[in-house]
Amino acid sequence: MIPDLCKTLKHLGEKKAAITLLDALGRHASSLQEADLLAQSYFEAKHYIKSVEWAEKALKLSTTPEQIYSARHNLANAYAHAFYPEKALIELQKLNLNDKDVRLKLAYVYFLLLRRDEAEKILREELENPSNDAKTINEIN
Repeated sequence: MIPDLCKTLKHLGEKKAAITLLDALGRHASSLQEADLLAQSYFEAKHYIKSVEWAEKALKLSTTPEQIYSARHNLANAYAHAFYPEKALIELQKLNLNDKDVRLKLAYVYFLLLRRDEAEKILREELENPSNDAKTINEIN
């Protein structure tokens, strides 16, 4: 509901109102679900610094391996978009490096870090791997 409301406000030209709403909700958020929702909502609003803040809180509130993995994945994405590629790389390296989505994010972070050879190697491997079909090509484009 909250992400939909924020998207609607943004499409109506009321991005500032959407951020004000998220800020108000954040003053009362205390659960993992609330922190995760705020991290995602700020991310969608392109307020990456606030997304990082809430993604870090979500990671601290995570208790199960699944929650921790998901929180790290989201935090790495927020770090990359907030232009903290070094921090994104640290989080990504804690994830399953055989996961295609993680590998593509890793390639993106390597490009941000100007480590082009490593990024291109990952992208070539993904394209050459017969188990990765046209979906990979669409994700790269």
